[in-house]
Amino acid sequence: MSVHAYELLQILDISAFDSELPGDDLFQQVIEKASRLLGVQKLILSLDNPVLASCNGCWGFMWHEDPFAVIEHSKPNSYLHRFTNAPGYLYLEQKEPVSIQKQRLYTIFARSLEDALTRKEIKESLLLSERKYRDILANMQEGYYEIDIAGRIVFCNQSLYELLGYGSSELAGINMLSLCVERRRVFRIFRTVWEKKSSRKINTIKMRRKDGSILYAEASIRLIKDSGGVITGFCGLVRDITERIDYQQRLEFLSMHDVLTGVYNRSYFEEYIAKEIEAHAYPISLLVADLDGLKIINDSMGHHCGDQLLRSFAQILSDCVGENGVIARLGGDEFGVILPNYGRRRTANLVETVRNAIDHYNQDNPTLPLSISLGHATASDGSTTLTELYKRADDNMLHDKLYRSASMKSEIVKILTAALAERDYITHGHAARIEKICIAIAKKLGLSETQQADLALLAQVHDLGKVGIPDSILNKRGRLSEAEIKVMRQHPEKGYRIATASPHLAGIARLILCHHERWDGKGYPLGLAGTEIPVGCRILAIADA
Repeated sequence: MSVHAYELLQILDISAFDSELPGDDLFQQVIEKASRLLGVQKLILSLDNPVLASCNGCWGFMWHEDPFAVIEHSKPNSYLHRFTNAPGYLYLEQKEPVSIQKQRLYTIFARSLEDALTRKEIKESLLLSERKYRDILANMQEGYYEIDIAGRIVFCNQSLYELLGYGSSELAGINMLSLCVERRRVFRIFRTVWEKKSSRKINTIKMRRKDGSILYAEASIRLIKDSGGVITGFCGLVRDITERIDYQQRLEFLSMHDVLTGVYNRSYFEEYIAKEIEAHAYPISLLVADLDGLKIINDSMGHHCGDQLLRSFAQILSDCVGENGVIARLGGDEFGVILPNYGRRRTANLVETVRNAIDHYNQDNPTLPLSISLGHATASDGSTTLTELYKRADDNMLHDKLYRSASMKSEIVKILTAALAERDYITHGHAARIEKICIAIAKKLGLSETQQADLALLAQVHDLGKVGIPDSILNKRGRLSEAEIKVMRQHPEKGYRIATASPHLAGIARLILCHHERWDGKGYPLGLAGTEIPVGCRILAIADA
């Protein structure tokens, strides 16, 4: 072999470093080549780069020698090469002085090593960056996915597994669309991103968890391209927004529905009747209903009983109307029903169905019955607006209420009086004994027959307001607390409000209000004293003593 060929092979061997080797192995390769090919006896490789820290080292020095002190003083048998691409150097030392030929080989050796270290740094930096990227993806709260062009999942982070309820690696290879409820819609979104070559930041999609439950997700979609710019797949973030969507739906529901009954509210009803009705909805009817005596129930039995009546009637309407109309609560005790494609006869049949349902309800609930005033009106074409139709139905309802009002209020008072008789001491002859004593006193005082009749009625119903007092207070055997006494002392006012609503009791309403007043002014609720107290109340107090 010629000298030139040998030198060429030696140069090729000197310059061949494997940058794929781990740092320690690469350093051993440097030692092996330097000692075998160049006769190096001492070597230092120092790199001020965290990525290449595993490549650092020194070789050939005795235990008492300071390897890093030698570079401060140049020697004929040493060679020092400082790297240009990064802070660091390579120190080589041989036995004899370094010749010009050897220095040339050392330079080739050092520069080849520097090139290999540069390649290794780039690769290690990329790997480190990828590891950090993967760590960030693994620890982020949002789910992250990567899918190929066919939609198969090639990578996803732990958050996405937890979001969908899958175990590790269970999603690998699964088609992304199989996790979506609206597959066609999601496919169109991905296709649009692919066709327009642009990402989409926000897409709200419904996804199905492993257990079958549904979640709302906010997903971003970004294209993945190879080094040649060819699209190879998609990636993006997935955030669970189920709670937010539920809250928005709840707000939307509350904006259109009555909280107590669950039917539509007045705002929705007014928007509906204000808009133009399509021709196919005619004939259209409008039904208006009002609960009779709701104020009496609220004042005597409490608002919880009144609320129960409202909920019960709303349920009756919902059962009778179904999906054929729009039911709304228009006010405290008023309901409205819009009935598309309902003529007069069909509407009349519906009213009869509602009244029959109310009768059945009252049979099952005799202590808290429903009484409803109903009115309806029908329009055969668009010549009558829904606003006008509502006014006609409301007028018809008021006419029905006037016809029923007095008799129904009296019936409610009778029911309340009967309920009180079941709860309190009016039974066992107590009221009859008080009435007998009151009449005897009235006759002795020379009161008129009208006053005697009022006094007899007062003896029977003076405690009517107790129907609104809880049983826990009314039937308590021990001493009442201050709070309980305060509740108990409300019954004269409750009785007064009930009496004013009944034509039969209106004449003694004030006597019911004042029947717990005392001569010394320490009674309740008005604190009247002496002759300010009606005579009938004074007589009742004596008879009841």
